[in-house]
Amino acid sequence: MEKALKILIVDDDQMILDSLNALLKYKGYEINTTNRAKEALKLLNQNIFDLAILDVMMPEMTGFELLDSLDRASLDTMFMIMTGDASMDYAIEAIRKMANDYIRKPFEPDELLMRVEMVLKQKKMRDERKKVEAEKKSLEKQLQHSQKMETIGTLAGGIAHDFNNMLGIIIGSTELALETISHDDPAGKYLNKILTASTRAEEMVKRLLSFSRLADSEKKPINLKSTLDESLKLLRSSLPTNIEIRRDITDKTISIMANATQMNQVIINLCNNAAHAMDKFGGALHVSLENITLDERNMDCAALTPGEYVCMSVSDNGHGIDPKIIDRIFDPYFTTKEAGKGTGMGLAMVHGIVKNHGGGIKVTSEVGKGTRFDIFFPVIDAKITETSVALKPVSPKGKERILLVDDEEMIADTMRLVLEQLGYNVTFFCSSKKAFEEFNLKPFNYDLIITDMVMPDMTGDILAKKIRAIRADIPIIMSTGYNERIDAENARELGIREIMVKPVRMNKLAKTVRSILDEASIDRRVSKRFIADGDTFVVPNSDSNVRFDIIDISEKGLAFRYYRNGEPVDDFKKLSIAAADKNFIIGDIGYKTVSDVELFEDVDSLDVSVRRRGIQFDPLTPLQQKMLGYFIEHHTSGTLN
Repeated sequence: MEKALKILIVDDDQMILDSLNALLKYKGYEINTTNRAKEALKLLNQNIFDLAILDVMMPEMTGFELLDSLDRASLDTMFMIMTGDASMDYAIEAIRKMANDYIRKPFEPDELLMRVEMVLKQKKMRDERKKVEAEKKSLEKQLQHSQKMETIGTLAGGIAHDFNNMLGIIIGSTELALETISHDDPAGKYLNKILTASTRAEEMVKRLLSFSRLADSEKKPINLKSTLDESLKLLRSSLPTNIEIRRDITDKTISIMANATQMNQVIINLCNNAAHAMDKFGGALHVSLENITLDERNMDCAALTPGEYVCMSVSDNGHGIDPKIIDRIFDPYFTTKEAGKGTGMGLAMVHGIVKNHGGGIKVTSEVGKGTRFDIFFPVIDAKITETSVALKPVSPKGKERILLVDDEEMIADTMRLVLEQLGYNVTFFCSSKKAFEEFNLKPFNYDLIITDMVMPDMTGDILAKKIRAIRADIPIIMSTGYNERIDAENARELGIREIMVKPVRMNKLAKTVRSILDEASIDRRVSKRFIADGDTFVVPNSDSNVRFDIIDISEKGLAFRYYRNGEPVDDFKKLSIAAADKNFIIGDIGYKTVSDVELFEDVDSLDVSVRRRGIQFDPLTPLQQKMLGYFIEHHTSGTLN
């Protein structure tokens, strides 16, 4: 049911007041009347009426004077002037005073009702227009905020990329130094301090990125005490010196199921709001953390179910919150701060994060004395393992050939030294374009590609795509200081086996490289390989006069020997498998090359090398599969694996 529209009638003639009251009330309007202009002024300033009908001639002040006494800009009320004077002067004056309508006495009831209805329709249209304009302004504000956050995110991403590159050099060089000294060398103590400080710097970069976007939402058991301690350390440098941080934090480990990044955001937002409330004269910012049991006696504090909770409290002795607006403080874009000092999203985000974590919020405030936020999270029974820096973790090694690409020479050189210390044969380039030219020339000289993502000539994802077009089986690791261009799904489509976020620790690099190389080796050796008889060979479909001896064969592919004098043998679109007597042949087999390595066999000419090329079959037809099984059974002798 729609709320009745409210009309105020002001006239010193009681009979007119009574008649208009009866007429308009009959039509469903809510009517107030007065025969005194000064009383009308008080009523109108309450801004509760949709329409006011004002007589012109009244003892205390005229209807026009009453209009002049009002702050029309702050009122939503429409005004209709009525008078018994038949001259046009009053009509002109009504227009000049910006009245919404004018009517002369005496008037027919139907005429008055029609005029009242028309004015109220005008008001409805005006209100709808204001609403649309307000929504437009709100959307514009949201867009500006979104663009601002996007800009901050872009800036943070650039800072993170450069800073993580520098950290990569520091961490890599420090770990290399630790590898060269004995366990009891005094220098180890100082080198480990560098690693510890670098770890904290790495965490600061992660927080910088998380504050610019709320993307990471994975929850896991965390120690809220450690998270709170780290956040307060980060916060101290940004607060004015006249604000003191006082802590009352339990020494016990408090485990909750949460996203650490979002917990940081809750803490930082609440503390920043408290600091802003005290920025004029300074004060004390109190932060406490304690376990609490909620039951029927104290359930009013956060509207939560009974149980074990942790209560994190942030309080200040600032100006407090006006009781009239305290119910709106969690509304998006609501702010009492000056323009440019707040977006109105801080507490809205806090509220959303807390609710998403199954928690609750209690706010108490007193104007002139301060505000307290109590945040409740359900505790869990979980053991939290704190990360620590290992002196010399065991790192898996290898002897494979790695092509390393990074446009930062110091990063590339540091990573090369780490990989060479692990036993690998590393070739590195600071130009993705030159790296591609090298791979294009020698695609089978490498077992693994490690490439940076953000590079000037060619980005890492494009480089990966071009490399995979030449050799589809080559495993690729992407290393990046900051990345929003590629995700896990896109990486898989490009054939990227792993994305490593800089700075990369030696042990992490060693384990990742070894794991990827081992996976690639397993992929190539899933099927049992059989030694081919000496009278078997492959024949390119494009040239039946050319034949290459088969070395070994499996259900998935084969390897053949060829002699190279200068450039390698071109790939053929399709080939056939045959025996020397030509009584057996499997034709029209599609394939892709997966390896091409030199065989150190004696040949007459120094200019000729013997090479082994491995190929993987395209999906075979049922007939081809049957014939391949026959070939393996009758034209091979023994197995290789």
